[in-house]
Amino acid sequence: MRQAARFVERRMDRDIERITGGRYRRVQVDDADLSVRLWSPERGDWVDARALSDATLAQVYVAARLALARQVTGDRRPPLVLDDPFVAFDDERAGRAIDLLREIAGELQILYLTTSARYDALADLVIELPAPVEADRPSAVAEAS
Repeated sequence: MRQAARFVERRMDRDIERITGGRYRRVQVDDADLSVRLWSPERGDWVDARALSDATLAQVYVAARLALARQVTGDRRPPLVLDDPFVAFDDERAGRAIDLLREIAGELQILYLTTSARYDALADLVIELPAPVEADRPSAVAEAS
């Protein structure tokens, strides 16, 4: 666990700095439960990531997922599927996160699923799936009752 925690820390340090615009740069991952703490410049101390804003916590989780994906896959490169991880991000945070994904796309194929069109201009390829058209209509038997 210690080795995995140090690997995740090293990868998260770089990504968390980038995704938070330099707000946070240092990460600690607990060896026992893999909880994450960030160095808080205001407090001059470590703070549990769960005590931060929802958007910042979401940034931490994105960085942690990316680090864990790298840890688990090693030198293999399976696709990484993300299901709207930036839904809580404002436009500035979302832009930094997408920039990070574009950089990582050099090492991993990334499939990003979202209901938002705000990333379309930044994507290499957008596939819009059609909305369902079928509906559960009352049957003739149910109407006769």
